[in-house]
Amino acid sequence: MLEEPPTVVPPGVTFRVGSVIFPVQAISGTRSDNSIDLPASILLGGFNARQEGRGLRLTLNADVLFDFDKATLRPEANEVLQNLVGEVQARLGPARYRVEGHTDGIGTDAYNDRLSARRAAAVKEWLIRHAGAGRAHVAAMGFGERRPVASNTHPDGSDDPEGRQKNRRVELVVEPLR
Repeated sequence: MLEEPPTVVPPGVTFRVGSVIFPVQAISGTRSDNSIDLPASILLGGFNARQEGRGLRLTLNADVLFDFDKATLRPEANEVLQNLVGEVQARLGPARYRVEGHTDGIGTDAYNDRLSARRAAAVKEWLIRHAGAGRAHVAAMGFGERRPVASNTHPDGSDDPEGRQKNRRVELVVEPLR
């Protein structure tokens, strides 16, 4: 049996949906019996996915979901989250969600902890209200700036806006209930 060739989306590509531009990180993957096959389209909505245990870790750019320094979901976030949940439910069925909020390094630790927790709570409430997730199957927590995925500064100490943007994110850890 022939294996499908890898799907690759190069870094730096962006896609526009309405007034929102979605950045894409380098993404590649192949089908196998041990992985969850996600179509490339799910990877174009401002997030990427990787298998984690029995489920998935999905990373969403917080700038797609929220205005800077805010914890209220943007109107455009509804479509992004609907598409995400539709793909997840089609592949995993009923699921348990853990929503993790993260910030960049601007602001105090206490402020970033509160902002990241409020953002995670907003996504949690969306999952309960719009995706049919049971309250007992959704948890939310904020990590502030404690788990960066990129540096907030360049090696010379100057600000790195791209690094900060990568750190402003919401991650969903999704596992099937069955």
